[in-house]
Amino acid sequence: MLIVSVGTGLVNQTGWFAGTTLALLEISRKFVGAVKPGDTVHVAMDVASARASSRGDRGIVTFNTRVVNQRDETVIEGQEVVMPRRRPSAE
Repeated sequence: MLIVSVGTGLVNQTGWFAGTTLALLEISRKFVGAVKPGDTVHVAMDVASARASSRGDRGIVTFNTRVVNQRDETVIEGQEVVMPRRRPSAE
């Protein structure tokens, strides 16, 4: 769970979600490898899907997330579903 927390902290430091995320709708994690003392980890995220919600001012975005060690081995994989604010339309 420590590495899940570290991964979440790394993503939050990017600033992508600051001031835009209205809700975290779902989160899942699967532990697929071990993190050993001295390992260095980073997070890789991909947008799996994005759609508008029933309310026009927000959307639903699904991210595939992986925590990877310095040997490029995935140690944790999962998915997050978030509800961000949408940009105002250019009308």
